[in-house]
Amino acid sequence: MKADRTGEIIAEIVALLRDPDVVIEPDEVDPTKAYVKDAINYLRQLNRLGRPMWGNRKENLESLTSVRDAVAGLQAAIGAMPDAALALLCAFEKSGTAETVPAAQVQRRMTARLEQLTGMLALYRARCDELLAEPPGKHGSTRFRQEWAALAARDLLIVHNKQPTMNPTGAFLAVAARLYEAMTGNEPEDSTMSRACRAVLGQ
Repeated sequence: MKADRTGEIIAEIVALLRDPDVVIEPDEVDPTKAYVKDAINYLRQLNRLGRPMWGNRKENLESLTSVRDAVAGLQAAIGAMPDAALALLCAFEKSGTAETVPAAQVQRRMTARLEQLTGMLALYRARCDELLAEPPGKHGSTRFRQEWAALAARDLLIVHNKQPTMNPTGAFLAVAARLYEAMTGNEPEDSTMSRACRAVLGQ
């Protein structure tokens, strides 16, 4: 079993982030160290999911399309119903066998239920369309753990007034690699870490 390097990794990241002229006294709280610890704890929580936060993009696309089409079909079916059948659908108090006009209170409830039903269907159809316009989730081949580490590294650098860049000897790649190691217990491949960092920077 590999030795736990968490303490060393935190110290290495702090050294990369902190300005050389900053001195932290022994009795002072080190804000940089606290930021790094929080980032590592958060990454480890994500890692326990074992998958991207919002799942697989292809699966999401297929399921959202199916739901959107089902909702559209239900809307069409409701719209095609005879008025009497539609009224009974929303009049839970009526059996449909008694030839009596529903009381005013029942009619108000019928109207409210129909409005609630059609409104909810419209809302969910619109939500499906919104999500389908930019499907959530990651592509099956995405190295999502590397991206998590790169995102956390970017945020840490920005908080410490440092610009994340793809400089091979810069802090961004180094911090991202160490965060990945702290999250997974393994060192990342340079190529996959570099691709994740480029993706995070939009390059």
